Amino acid sequence: MKLLLGEERILEVDSGTLVLSSHRVRHEQIQRGQSRMMSICLTEVVSCGLTTRSTPWLLVVGVLLALGGIGLITDNDSTGTSILLLGAGCLAAYFLTRKAILSIASAGDRIELATKGRNREDLVAFVDAVERTKLHLEGTLSVPGTT
Repeated sequence: MKLLLGEERILEVDSGTLVLSSHRVRHEQIQRGQSRMMSICLTEVVSCGLTTRSTPWLLVVGVLLALGGIGLITDNDSTGTSILLLGAGCLAAYFLTRKAILSIASAGDRIELATKGRNREDLVAFVDAVERTKLHLEGTLSVPGTT
């Protein structure tokens, strides 16, 4: 990202694809032949957060099936093993479908970054930094980095 006159780079996430500067947040994404570049001025940011989505019923059903399968396992019957494997499949599906998304929104659009494999503390620190920088820019926080 080329900085504007008087602009400072404050924080980067995901090897520089998400950048917070003293005046804006910019996300550049290139994958599978598609690209997207979104920039939101900090004065236009209306929300910033980290959201997790999961399907907890898969976890509950998986645990119940796995426990039931363990209880039904016998030497001559494969029903218990089948139920146990079905429970394991539900548990695997639960963990594979969990998603966490970092979202920064303005009135017109939003930047969303899938956070799989990223450190949660770093993402929370990014949200905190966006809030601090926006408040500083608006003049409601005197020193950047303070709370």
